[in-house]
Amino acid sequence: NNTRAALRAARSQNVNVYVHEVVGLENKTQVFLNELPHNIEANQFKISKLYEKYKMQAREIAREFYSRKRRGEAVNDKSYTSKQDINALPNGFDKNVKNIVFFTSSEDEFKAIGKEWEEGIYDDQIYAIRRLSELASKIDAHLYVRVHPNVKFAHKSYRKSIMSISHPSLTLIGPDSEISSYRLLDDSDIVITNGSTIGIEAAFWRKPSILLSTSFYKGLGSTYEPKTEAQLLELLESNHLQPLDDIGAIKMAVFYVKNGEFIDGFEGNKSEGYSCFGSKIKLTKKDVASYRTGKVFEKIYNTLFLK
Repeated sequence: NNTRAALRAARSQNVNVYVHEVVGLENKTQVFLNELPHNIEANQFKISKLYEKYKMQAREIAREFYSRKRRGEAVNDKSYTSKQDINALPNGFDKNVKNIVFFTSSEDEFKAIGKEWEEGIYDDQIYAIRRLSELASKIDAHLYVRVHPNVKFAHKSYRKSIMSISHPSLTLIGPDSEISSYRLLDDSDIVITNGSTIGIEAAFWRKPSILLSTSFYKGLGSTYEPKTEAQLLELLESNHLQPLDDIGAIKMAVFYVKNGEFIDGFEGNKSEGYSCFGSKIKLTKKDVASYRTGKVFEKIYNTLFLK
């Protein structure tokens, strides 16, 4: 929120702004001129440039990247699957019926980014789950919903709302469940996401992947992107839905691995902190007190006023 305000203020005076963003788990940063780090167009420009640069190695980079993620390794971000049982499927999983899996996203995070991240067939994921359950029922399929692990940190009313959804054609898998996301991916017929990384991973592993909302990989050719519920139903009804070309998945892997650059003198990571030419970058006591006060206020406000 502070970066957005500074950017808007500077641009209102025609002052150029270079926004720096730490990349993944290494000491790398990326720079955006007059854009925030989640701007889709700016990132897709970077995706294209990096793919052209590493085109000859791209498939090898992609296979290593996606294989490491399957193994539960922290590659470009912390691993959300390292504590899952790699062989676990939901009780009653029946391979003789059409199985659809919907991997949800951290909706609160996406809503906070900007309007371009609010595009999609459905306004919110709770409504999406209800509608997808109805669609699955229409075509005699079963819907499995893997609730994103970050939802366990969301407001309790949201957690309750999403986990209380019930339908005969629906199985909900909670954010703390040890059921394997990759076993679900492998054994399901169709994967649906709102833009999470596993949607493009599915395309690489030759699984039909449907994107309901927006993402950095939207339009890269590896995901089905219906614009209406009728188009979505048509895709789900198909008994011969084929995975699309994996080129978009390969481009994204190169982006995740090669994006960013090292800046002389800058070192560190989120867990250990950062330094500049050996000097630790630290908040002042006033900064720390202000931050903690704000977090307390936020918790009180969320508890009393958010439903």
